[in-house]
Amino acid sequence: MAGIPAVATPVGLALEHPHLVRGVSLDPSGREIAKAVLADVADPAGTTLRIQDARLTAMSRYTADAFARRWESYLESLIK
Repeated sequence: MAGIPAVATPVGLALEHPHLVRGVSLDPSGREIAKAVLADVADPAGTTLRIQDARLTAMSRYTADAFARRWESYLESLIK
């Protein structure tokens, strides 16, 4: 969402949407993190696409409005 490259371990959001981040191992070394950051710097077009996709994903799935819509839909399904 911040418009910067993201490096992440395979937990939480990165498990659900691994294409949104530059992945590193669960217990990465400083060298592994640096290599991932440099890979993003070397791929500005790919990074830009991941940032755009992350923003769209966050806005459609992780805002208060998105949570409310899903909750409302769930409650409506109980009534039917």
